[in-house]
Amino acid sequence: MTQKAQTTIIGLLLLIALVIGACQQATGQSGEQLANTKSESEDTNPTDPEEQYQLGWAYMNGEGVLRDWNQATHWFRKAAEQGNPEAQTALGYAYLDGIGIEQDVNRAIHWWKKAAEQGHAGAQTNLGIAYMNGKGVLKDSNQATHWWRKAAEQGHAEAQFNIGLAYEKGEGVLKDLTEATHWYRKAAEQGDPEAQIELAQAYYDGEGVLKDWNQATHWWRKVAMQGHVRAQAALGFAYARGEGVEQDFTEAYAWFIIAQATGGETEEQTKGMRDLTNRTENELIPAQIKRGQQRAKELYEQIQANIAQRDQPN
Repeated sequence: MTQKAQTTIIGLLLLIALVIGACQQATGQSGEQLANTKSESEDTNPTDPEEQYQLGWAYMNGEGVLRDWNQATHWFRKAAEQGNPEAQTALGYAYLDGIGIEQDVNRAIHWWKKAAEQGHAGAQTNLGIAYMNGKGVLKDSNQATHWWRKAAEQGHAEAQFNIGLAYEKGEGVLKDLTEATHWYRKAAEQGDPEAQIELAQAYYDGEGVLKDWNQATHWWRKVAMQGHVRAQAALGFAYARGEGVEQDFTEAYAWFIIAQATGGETEEQTKGMRDLTNRTENELIPAQIKRGQQRAKELYEQIQANIAQRDQPN
């Protein structure tokens, strides 16, 4: 599994945030409104599971009340015990990370299974990751792909990426690069950066799809503009070689500068980016170097703006 598939399971705040919209549509009161009602009258004790879930959400985020993880998990549990899949999923995250409750991976899996069996795509995705990694359950790649497929067919981008990776590696399914790129494309079209990188590589290598350097650079550019170093370096090489784009050493230099600024996952990778930038610079005349540095500055500002917009809370 990639680092993304291994670590997403602990992304408590980001993943729980995906469910708030559905809850607000199901009831006339938001979590903040319920919390305000509670602060005005301590007798308020919602029995409706949707309202209980939203009150837990309010306590988790400090909306209308002081943030209180214990109260958040209290209300998540009440809703979960009444069968609310959103609350079951949220309670699973709380157990996984030990937030507002004693950490217990087995209980996290217990609640995710309940939500997954009701068709909750996020819980199905997390359950698949647990099975693939053997975390809280016996490692079982067949079960992993079983749950990822269910979530992927509902349009869950992370599950689509994960089952694509399973098809690429032949884990839990027969290896099938065409099927892998099918799922990578679905996730990529939803903006999943890891899927966009894998789809770009598939087009570059001609694995699972016809080789198409134009498509490769198209997808590399999308993810490069979101700050991903691997795509930034790949785009630099594309410009240096004229693969899928018109050859342009100044533009290649600019992308290598960006990749160096982003930095690799290891010091060795970062050093490699620095060496690549320096070697490219040595092949340019002063005017090209100046233009490349200016272009890199413009790109960097665009990328930072993209990242800031992406990371804004909904």
